[in-house]
Amino acid sequence: MNLINLPFRPFFKAALLSGEKTATIRTRNYGRGKFRAFGAVFEVFMVQQKTLEYVANVYYDEEGFKSPRAFRRCWEKIHPRAGFRPRQKVWLHIFCRVIRKVLARKSLCYNSEGIKRDSKIKGGKNA
Repeated sequence: MNLINLPFRPFFKAALLSGEKTATIRTRNYGRGKFRAFGAVFEVFMVQQKTLEYVANVYYDEEGFKSPRAFRRCWEKIHPRAGFRPRQKVWLHIFCRVIRKVLARKSLCYNSEGIKRDSKIKGGKNA
């Protein structure tokens, strides 16, 4: 299996593995595909370019934060020189954890609400 290299900081481990974190914002487009993090496999099925402010206000929950303010504080810690620049263009990567069902012999993706999505189906458009 070819994997994309999408690294995560250790403090995101619990949110990723619990399904609380289903999105990540990056300054570059990593594309769609599967990645491994903390011993689990995930699949990016949609990538869109957005402003940092839009992501903070709309996708903070999918990023694993309780509020837009908490998202902003974390961004500023990770990017201390640039800080939080609301108009900055970033890449929103939406993903889900891949669960392999041996009997069905296909990979299934579940989002944070437990809704199943066949990983063979292409979801969304790559921006």
